[in-house]
Amino acid sequence: MGFSEADVYYVARLARLAVSREEVARLVGDLNRVLDYVAKLQSLPTETVAPTFHGVERASAMREDVPEPSLQPAAVVAEAPAARDGMFVVPRILEDDTGREGGEG
Repeated sequence: MGFSEADVYYVARLARLAVSREEVARLVGDLNRVLDYVAKLQSLPTETVAPTFHGVERASAMREDVPEPSLQPAAVVAEAPAARDGMFVVPRILEDDTGREGGEG
């Protein structure tokens, strides 16, 4: 079973993407080539391959968990571009009840 134009239009609609007929035709071909490749991978004999998380042996990338003193809130807020009453001031991104974006607040 492969991808059809209807599948691509459906996913594009869900993602709210506008796609042209040429893009749909190209995407159908691309997606079906991906499925063909996955089918080839599934046919490989992997019974003797041990499961791994990484293809290459790795040491832990995590550092030691060493407790350190926390930053003082006043020092952190002092570095902010805008602050008020010990808090960061950031641009408002939500709409107010009039449907317009508000100012800083």
